[in-house]
Amino acid sequence: MEQKLANASFHCQVDGMDITRKRGAQEKSGRFQFEVAKLKKNILRKDLNHNDDAFQLSAKNDLYAYGLKSDSNHKSLLYLTQVGVSLADDMRIDVAVEDMAILNGPFAGFFYGLPLCEFVKSEGFSINRISEIESDGAQLVRLDFTFPKEVTPKIEVTDCYFVCNPKLGWAVIESGSTRKFIGGQVDVDVFKHEFGEIIREVPIARRIVSTLTRQGGGYDSESDFKIQVLSDAPTRDIFF
Repeated sequence: MEQKLANASFHCQVDGMDITRKRGAQEKSGRFQFEVAKLKKNILRKDLNHNDDAFQLSAKNDLYAYGLKSDSNHKSLLYLTQVGVSLADDMRIDVAVEDMAILNGPFAGFFYGLPLCEFVKSEGFSINRISEIESDGAQLVRLDFTFPKEVTPKIEVTDCYFVCNPKLGWAVIESGSTRKFIGGQVDVDVFKHEFGEIIREVPIARRIVSTLTRQGGGYDSESDFKIQVLSDAPTRDIFF
């Protein structure tokens, strides 16, 4: 699976909605839409605007990276830089382009933006309990574990688990954790995946629902991502 994820290719469109509820304030909701594409090391993300033809695009290939912004009035180049020349530039590119949790979200084998096979090798990761559970007639495996601090060094993450489906290449069906911030804020996160297409033996999510609940009340949010695969073999030219 590790090699399959490294060589994974896909081009999909994501339509989503965020709902936030805050004590003493009116419920807020917002829609968003973007495209993501991956062809081995080539990565592209295109944020779309629901109201007009405006968009912002970030792309990275094995030679260089660039960002473009376009609206009804003009188009502008945000940046154009070589890859592997400046560490500072590479870090800026990765933030603009990759946003790994979103980019790899459709893939079954990712957790916290990392390939599952890589995540479990992180220093400090340890399994606390393994149990078999049944859901909708499917035999699943729940794994409770200690979160590796190196993944999020400034946040304490506890009560971690994920639920996997062995028949879907150990796809992560559900995951959850509690994040404790330095200022005392505590958030409980739950992610649920529904899988649809299988591309080169890697299951692709067709829907991801995430919820955040703040302990002590006063705030919660829900995001609902619907994913449509546009192509399982994006052409190389879209990254250049």
